[in-house]
Amino acid sequence: MGLFKFTVSYAKEKLRTLEPSKRAKAKTSLAVLLPATSNYRPTVQSICTQEVTQKQRTWSQVVSLLPVYLLQLCYGMNSGFPAILTAQLAEPCSEFGITEDQESWIVSLDNLLAPLICIISGFLQQQFGPLRILMVSCVPYTAGWIAAAMATHAHHLYISRILVSISHAFICTTVYTVEISSKELRGSFSVLESVLRCVGSVLMYILALSFRWWEIASLASVVPILAFISCMFVPESPVFLVKKGRLDEAECNFSRTFGPKYDSEMEVKMISDNLEGLRQSTSRKSDYIRSIKTHPEVYKPFFIIVFLSLVQQFSGVSVIRAYVVKIFDGVFSESNHQPFNPSNSSMLVTECSAESQT
Repeated sequence: MGLFKFTVSYAKEKLRTLEPSKRAKAKTSLAVLLPATSNYRPTVQSICTQEVTQKQRTWSQVVSLLPVYLLQLCYGMNSGFPAILTAQLAEPCSEFGITEDQESWIVSLDNLLAPLICIISGFLQQQFGPLRILMVSCVPYTAGWIAAAMATHAHHLYISRILVSISHAFICTTVYTVEISSKELRGSFSVLESVLRCVGSVLMYILALSFRWWEIASLASVVPILAFISCMFVPESPVFLVKKGRLDEAECNFSRTFGPKYDSEMEVKMISDNLEGLRQSTSRKSDYIRSIKTHPEVYKPFFIIVFLSLVQQFSGVSVIRAYVVKIFDGVFSESNHQPFNPSNSSMLVTECSAESQT
């Protein structure tokens, strides 16, 4: 019996000494099966191909967003237009005169219909598509510029500014940029819209150096017309197409925007699943509103945007933009202690010539 126990203990000890070597052999055999590290290094050609593909996708998205950018430029031009318009109409030999009350109406009427249009804009985009709403917004912009160019009375300018307010609301609430761009570039493309608005305002002041207000309005009408034409050649939002059940068209638009090698079918399926999950989770919109407290991903961004908008408006940015010429006139006239003509303001208002008087 003692011999048997000794044999068993000896066998266990022997097995323990053999286990590390077996593990080492196993590791060695697995290492042999793995491919060499150098085989997984991408070649220079593959890296260049990926970079070219990424650049093509980026530029393809920029081209698709061209209508939005043209309309954002037009938005900025309309925002800066009252500043040079009221300054030139205040000249002694202007085309027609306006009172201070009329001037205040001209400056503020571009916000008259914006709240109402903003409310219904989301519904219209769901029913007709973001691209069609962009095309619709081109019409009031064009009509507003033409009405301003042909104006012979302050009431004509009122109509122009009311038409502008309609397009302003559509442009502010468009979801085309978000739905057509990739998640990596979505933020950059959205920021670029604000940049173009500023460029449009500055462009107005620069044009006022050499042109009268009605000439500027005539030239500016070309911008929304170009935006309307470009809308005919860009793809509709894939999210809208999936929502309407037009899956093949959505895949085609993804291929146009991101290239033929992009997995459009998987993207469409993902959007379709997300929309289906949203429908199942919110059977009725009233129930969703009642349970809004359980959806911080909805109300938190909403309140942040509302708060920032209130801060922006109460900071006086809109007032400063509309009266920038008069503000600079007052500053420079007080600093020089001499009367200052509005035609010599920050962005020069062209002096009346003998031809304009006749």
